[in-house]
Amino acid sequence: MHDIKQLHDAELKLSLQFQALQAKLIATSGEDALDSFLASGTVESNASELAETRSQLDAIEAAIASARERRQDAIRAHYANEAATLLEQAAQLRTEATERQQRTDELLQQLRDWEDTDYVPLTQAESFHYSAVTTKTATLLAQAEQLERRANASKPIRDFGQLQAASMADVLRRIEGLSPLELGPAMPDVARWLSEHSAKVGDIEAKARRSSDGWGIVGGNIVIALVWEAGDLDIARSRYDWQPVYSDRDVHAVYAAQADTLRKATPAVQPIEA
Repeated sequence: MHDIKQLHDAELKLSLQFQALQAKLIATSGEDALDSFLASGTVESNASELAETRSQLDAIEAAIASARERRQDAIRAHYANEAATLLEQAAQLRTEATERQQRTDELLQQLRDWEDTDYVPLTQAESFHYSAVTTKTATLLAQAEQLERRANASKPIRDFGQLQAASMADVLRRIEGLSPLELGPAMPDVARWLSEHSAKVGDIEAKARRSSDGWGIVGGNIVIALVWEAGDLDIARSRYDWQPVYSDRDVHAVYAAQADTLRKATPAVQPIEA
């Protein structure tokens, strides 16, 4: 488990480095291009610096991929060791039960010889109105079976899920909160996806304002919904949105306007003539 936690922490730290470098790359390329254009009317950039940053990004992304792969192997080994421990405990219980049963058989034989009749524990099926007796040997066997069922139960790595956040930092905090035994989305994929969609937030906000004619909108909140399957970001189901915040006095007016629009768009139902 220590190795799993260590690899998980390494992945998170590398993800933070990737995010910082990606932001630096975007800012540097944009600022350099603007300064070059203002100075000479042409766009020139520091190609060597940009290439070095991209090289660092590639190296960090490869390190993250390696950490994720090694963590998956470590999780599988953890579950295998856990199952082996359970089977070992079950075997010990069965050995104890066998030894007890041998002693019980010896004692029952002595009682049989003494009373000239068989003595056996009353089972639940035979008890009817009497309280059935559960022997310690039977209890040990039942515990062994339970441990064996747990050991043989399939334990796949949880590599799917979803989360909702309000910023890139919030995304990182929520992914950091996942169990080291879970495989969340790869942060380089998340960072690229967020960068692509964050650039469109102005358009999203403008569209939201137009849809309500700007009534009562005093601000807005970013809503990020990430979905992942098999450890990969599900782009089709993930969402990056801007939700408007209305002033209290105008909320009712907005809802009333939306209801009026819906009513006008819904055709009237004509009564059926008899």
